[in-house]
Amino acid sequence: GQSASGVQKSAEVLLQDLTAPGGCVVGTHVQDDGAGVPAMPKHHRKIPDNEDSQSPKKKGKNPKDVLIVREKKPRAAVCSHFPCDLLENNEKLTIQFIPGKPCSTVSQKAEKPEDLVTFFIQTQGGQNISKTVMRNNNIQKNVHHVCLYAFKGETVEQTLNRDGRFSDFLIKSCDLRNVTTDVHVDMDRLVDDLDQQRFQVIKKAEISVSETEENSLNISKFLETILDNVRLQFKQVSEKLKKQNNIWETFRVEYDKSAQSCCEVGTVKTLMNLADSVCRIRINTGAVGTGFVLCHIPSSTPQQSFILTNAHVIMPVVEDYQRMKLYDNITVTAEFEDWKGNEMKLYSRHAKKELIACQYNPAEHLDFALLELEPSDDEWSLPDGLLSKYLPSSGSGGICIIGHPDGHEKKMDPTFIVEPENHFNSVMTHIIKNADLKPLMQKKCVKENWIFDSSRITYNSCFFHGSSGSPVFDSRCSLIGIHSGGYCYTETGKEKKSIIEYAYPLENTWKCIIKQTSENRKDVSRYIQSQCNIRTAIKQENTNSGLDTDCIEPSDQPMDTS
Repeated sequence: GQSASGVQKSAEVLLQDLTAPGGCVVGTHVQDDGAGVPAMPKHHRKIPDNEDSQSPKKKGKNPKDVLIVREKKPRAAVCSHFPCDLLENNEKLTIQFIPGKPCSTVSQKAEKPEDLVTFFIQTQGGQNISKTVMRNNNIQKNVHHVCLYAFKGETVEQTLNRDGRFSDFLIKSCDLRNVTTDVHVDMDRLVDDLDQQRFQVIKKAEISVSETEENSLNISKFLETILDNVRLQFKQVSEKLKKQNNIWETFRVEYDKSAQSCCEVGTVKTLMNLADSVCRIRINTGAVGTGFVLCHIPSSTPQQSFILTNAHVIMPVVEDYQRMKLYDNITVTAEFEDWKGNEMKLYSRHAKKELIACQYNPAEHLDFALLELEPSDDEWSLPDGLLSKYLPSSGSGGICIIGHPDGHEKKMDPTFIVEPENHFNSVMTHIIKNADLKPLMQKKCVKENWIFDSSRITYNSCFFHGSSGSPVFDSRCSLIGIHSGGYCYTETGKEKKSIIEYAYPLENTWKCIIKQTSENRKDVSRYIQSQCNIRTAIKQENTNSGLDTDCIEPSDQPMDTS
């Protein structure tokens, strides 16, 4: 065989030859024929008419599989048909040969690189996984992760089947667990929002009747109660409407009172201006979420600018949570739309590698990441920050979410807050409309232990993938929360659905940012504390919680009037 350096050299040559757009890394398998170098892919060599590529005689007694390992962390192995468009510029691949029967794979070409996502799966199964998750046991002996590419719109199961390296046991009997957020992912989950995330293989949750009854939501009885109430309410409403001379008059007054706050032209114009501060969050080239300009510190030279998004948007690419540092080969970019008449231009700003503040603790209403943007010499100026627009939520009325659902152009979704006392009716309406999907809702409810938290800002929205981190405005055009998630489930092979969505109020976010920046970034801590609206909101929150209202020290930083 050839030396290790020779194999490495061959890998680099192969990479240079095959990095044309749409190309694949190498052929599907390699035979140990004494040369010790990768065999030429079939589409790169002429196959004689009488050559039977499937003949056992041609495969040899000891067939070997090829292991292709990426240079970038977590040094994951890619499949042989991995698109080169997804590799970093000048990234090296290490190619080695391992015993084992080559896997059967199916390649498929994407029209655009942005139609693809990549994610990672650990080669060693989690707790209670006794069987191997890889078809070739030698893969997990050499690498800890494998890297998969997927097409937006396909499910996790479809991705694993096309990849070809995973055992039937994994696909039929297992789910995935996000090692960062601990969120479980079903095999029928769409891959669109899994870009750059890392997963561990876990056993499927076995849902029995007793487990369902013990669950805090008791979803089965809950759904039956809903149906009973619907039947009763339908009968009562029908009898009442028969007595009305004018059915439409029954609903007109209440509807007008709720809708008028979101219909004023002045409100729409103000929201359009605020929308300039909303940006698309990209990790390398993939759109993964939404963010917005929080503030600028005017006394700094050059001007320091900060954006806010959800922690779960960027957590998969955080290398060190103690130092709050991104992986070296990861670039987080804030992309802004700038409209001049009917023409739109995109402007981008890279975020610095060190996070300013970050916390993921849903129980405390914390899911945020504060990043500082790199300064730029171009003539385009960043929009105003939204920190000065913050006010605590009133808990009712019209709201508007502005973001980049599915990573597409910026959109706005006017809707209404679902007050806690109306949660039941809102959930009931969704279940009645989607009665055939009741088992899917039940399964997700038990697995993720859904609890309807009355202190969240809840609403019904069409914003799903890519909209995490969107600002939520009320009818006063005040910033009241950050769009963070929903009670979601996915119908096999179809789009994700949500029973109800929610945003986190921002009072705890401000307090956490102030605390985390009080030592290493005192300029940020003092500046946020200097804002009158923030100080008032935190003091009121502390009063409601029975805490010391004077816990915030005075600051001489100027107030943000943007």
